[in-house]
Amino acid sequence: MIVAKELGDPTAKYLNAKNFSHYRAKQLKKYKPNTSNNWHTYLSSIYNKLSRLSRIDCHNPLSELRTIKILERELSYLDADDIKKLLA
Repeated sequence: MIVAKELGDPTAKYLNAKNFSHYRAKQLKKYKPNTSNNWHTYLSSIYNKLSRLSRIDCHNPLSELRTIKILERELSYLDADDIKKLLA
């Protein structure tokens, strides 16, 4: 996993919210916020799954962080004339 490698491949109990927050701030210079949110979600899911399987006994440090708020674009629709032009 790219994220783990870029974080220095820490063991589960040594990653904390502060470390991930600093990492995320650096990554936002290269990647879009949505990509950062995906990585946050994936890594958090791994912690949750390992905890449910009793493979780790530490809490999920990413549960302390919120994902980055992303403004959604307003949806637009084709009207009848636009559809006719598209199908012509």
